[in-house]
Amino acid sequence: MPTTRTLSSLARRARRARRAGSTLVISLVISLVLTAGGATADAFAQAPSAPNLVGKVTAPGGQPLENVEVRLQGTNATTRSNAQGMFAFVGVPDGPAQLLFRRVGYMPTVVGVPIPQGKELLDIALAPTTSLLDTVSVTAEIQVLAGVVVDESGARLPGTNVDLVGTKRASTTTNEDGWFTFTAPHSGPVMIRARRQGYGVGTFSVNLDGWRGVVLRLERLDATLTQTKMLDKSGFGVGAEVVWDESSRRMTQRSARSAIVPREELAARSGMTLGQALRSTSSGRLSAMQLDLSSNRACVLEDGRRMVGFATLDLYRADDVEFVELYPPGTEPSGTVARYLRGAGCPSSTSIGGRSAPPFYAVIWMRK
Repeated sequence: MPTTRTLSSLARRARRARRAGSTLVISLVISLVLTAGGATADAFAQAPSAPNLVGKVTAPGGQPLENVEVRLQGTNATTRSNAQGMFAFVGVPDGPAQLLFRRVGYMPTVVGVPIPQGKELLDIALAPTTSLLDTVSVTAEIQVLAGVVVDESGARLPGTNVDLVGTKRASTTTNEDGWFTFTAPHSGPVMIRARRQGYGVGTFSVNLDGWRGVVLRLERLDATLTQTKMLDKSGFGVGAEVVWDESSRRMTQRSARSAIVPREELAARSGMTLGQALRSTSSGRLSAMQLDLSSNRACVLEDGRRMVGFATLDLYRADDVEFVELYPPGTEPSGTVARYLRGAGCPSSTSIGGRSAPPFYAVIWMRK
């Protein structure tokens, strides 16, 4: 079985091949990659031989996970991780892709990834299942988002506040094992945040459909920060609480014409500007069609409270954004965005009937 060094070497060869325009038709490479995960990627049997998607699967503490099934969504291509947690695919077509990770004893995870992959190895942590899930009835209708909160070293953090907003609004606290669980009656985009005194806020956004797992990793804050800054960066300051409450109301009251675009869709569009990425996502393309095609301009609010004003979304990179709220004219019922952007100089829109309408609003949440 190939070692981690072998697969890393294959990844480097693949990147050199793309730069040189070589097809690298080397049967040995195919054998090594398929042996690494027991791949059954029949759809790519005739593809170039160098792997163009390589990654590693670990537990929350960083230990490699063997025998994780990795499926390329929308195809029949699957593989399994080896003893070092490494996996690889050969000949994945260029463009946004999604991977589904499954292993007995762990929650399923879906990750977006761009093809070509880029320079960094795809590193995925799976959340183990817990006895808390034994009380959740498995039905076709129920949606489950469960996971564990850890620090930089992978140590679990019990007593951490975790909040969810999207198809519903809920809050909980991690148990003695650092675990949390949410259930929802409907599928759709959701955002969660994890807060703990002395740590930066951890956020995660996803299109929840079925059962999903997440590992939230919190970083300890600089101990020299003032108490006010420490509270705000931990998510417990008055301003942070107000912003979260406002965003919760927007997302639960939003109309069907608005859109929430989560990180998993943006991650698969690495390298694109935000305007380009939104137009190609399944969640955001219909709303983004109402933007001016030549400029992608909107009235922008950043992180729920910082006024940017009338600007092109192409000033942002998809890599830097956690999730986006898109509100075409007349679809933001709470009035919170308009209040922050009062005086920003955003031009009114024109409705179908020719009457003046509110601007197109975009609330952009940056990755921390």
